[in-house]
Amino acid sequence: MIANVDPVEQEIQYRYSRWRNSDLPSYLMKELHEMKVTEIMDCFYRKPSLGMEGIVSKVGVGTNRLNIFTVRHICQALSYEIVSRGLVSQHRVIVISYDSRLHSRSFAEQAALVLANNNIKVYLFDHPRPASELAFSVRWLHAIAGLNFSAGRLSPQYHGLQIFSDYGCLVSDSYITRVQTYMDQIGDGLDIEVLPAEEAIATGKLAMVGTEIDKAYIEYMENTPLSRESIQIMGSSMRVVLAPLFGTGGGIIGRAFAALGYTEIHQTEVRDSETVSLARAPDPHQLEVLLPAYHLARTIQADIVLGFNPEENELSLSVKDGKGGYLLLHASQTAALLLHYIIQSREAMNNLPLGGIVVKTLLCSDLLNGMAADHGLQLIESTQGFQGIGAKMAECERTGKQAFVFGFDEYGGYALGNFVRGRDGIHAALLVAEMAANYKAKGSTVYQELLKLYEKYGWFAEERIILSFADVNWWQQSGILMDRISIESPMIVGGLTAVKFHDYRNGEVRDLIKQRSTSLAHAPAYALKFELMGGSWYGVRITKDIPEIELVVGSRHPEEKACKYQLSAIRSDVLHMIESII
Repeated sequence: MIANVDPVEQEIQYRYSRWRNSDLPSYLMKELHEMKVTEIMDCFYRKPSLGMEGIVSKVGVGTNRLNIFTVRHICQALSYEIVSRGLVSQHRVIVISYDSRLHSRSFAEQAALVLANNNIKVYLFDHPRPASELAFSVRWLHAIAGLNFSAGRLSPQYHGLQIFSDYGCLVSDSYITRVQTYMDQIGDGLDIEVLPAEEAIATGKLAMVGTEIDKAYIEYMENTPLSRESIQIMGSSMRVVLAPLFGTGGGIIGRAFAALGYTEIHQTEVRDSETVSLARAPDPHQLEVLLPAYHLARTIQADIVLGFNPEENELSLSVKDGKGGYLLLHASQTAALLLHYIIQSREAMNNLPLGGIVVKTLLCSDLLNGMAADHGLQLIESTQGFQGIGAKMAECERTGKQAFVFGFDEYGGYALGNFVRGRDGIHAALLVAEMAANYKAKGSTVYQELLKLYEKYGWFAEERIILSFADVNWWQQSGILMDRISIESPMIVGGLTAVKFHDYRNGEVRDLIKQRSTSLAHAPAYALKFELMGGSWYGVRITKDIPEIELVVGSRHPEEKACKYQLSAIRSDVLHMIESII
């Protein structure tokens, strides 16, 4: 009988039995005993697996969930990787931060105690902090690595761990591979020891940090302005509403604005971590989560509304629409406004670098392309998200051959300086407010400046749609779906002819008109992108640890109404195609 059992099922049963016979906390043991068969399969069918930004997973019991044991598993492997580099690396510290989600603090503490048990000193933030402050602190403290526990805009059932290298950016694929190799050798995290907290503190292997790094981070932010004159003139009349969705800043955002001279900064209520567990996905680009901020903005007649995800490393911008309401901009619109303002300001100061680098991720609008070309900037694409953007920032500083100017992704992550090599929502917020103050001083608004960009480069519109998978085998299903889309996608979408197909999985771009292919000089990614006639496009992407497929559609047209109509037509045709395949 045993010989006929599926090997995968055997492995699942072995892992399940291991956990049932281990000394688990009562809340995990209760969850384990209440599991149904399908839940057992989902929670144990694979071991923890790191991706390019670390790991994102549902919280719960099992090897395929994030819990104290999978955290121990990852951090023990990370310890082995650091120790393998010798005593110099081992004697440098690791900095750990976390957000306001449930379990964040306990996960961070478990990570610290595993590392301390391996004789690696840890600096643990005393309260939740923004991810950008973690990226800053890694370089400021000359740390060997940084860990951030958060899942950003994802719903409360998820949690995650991002690993930062000593360069202050997300670690490379080769680094991830080394850590994953050690994880595979360990087996599971059930037997990994942690150093008692009292002993870790008493021996100096664990230290709590916060105030000094906050001060240094705010001082760094004081270097943000490109035009201090704009802030001096308008800082007392610029009304800004901040909406940190269960934010981690501990007042960092407000303090940074105050340090630059803004006095009319208003903030919506920041709820505690208990509320996060009951909240909808805290995505600042979802209109419904910004409604309280809009209510406050209308009350005080705010100039702009700035929304943040819980890590405060992603930003959304809402501006007055000229009709008494507020318009939520998509990330590419905000990126275009920021780059335009950077170019204007730096050209005025005669320090815009010729051939400077602008980096965007693969499912972003082309709204910035013409602007970058007009001003002698090189726009490149990263298939590795902010891992690739951070690596390019480090490369520019290391080689000195080109200057990094700006980086952004489709979720509202922005990179503006060079010291913080990750998404920096606070830095971006300060520059957005300065930009708005500058335009207000000139009798204009952010929205009017956006319209000017459209007049010059054409209208752009885009939309992001998430389709969820419920089945345990979602990864296989999504892979099949991607294969079929790549083969069966129609030549006419939204009334437009498809002209190019980018298959980021195997690094191929296919000219659909001339029927010839060339290679992409990018690292592989689980994404496809179809270019349509006239600059419109659509793309699909799957993320390894999240059971969903992401659809992004973009439209370009000289006229506003036609652009929006065209976007609707493209979206309708693409959704129909996907539904017919599913």
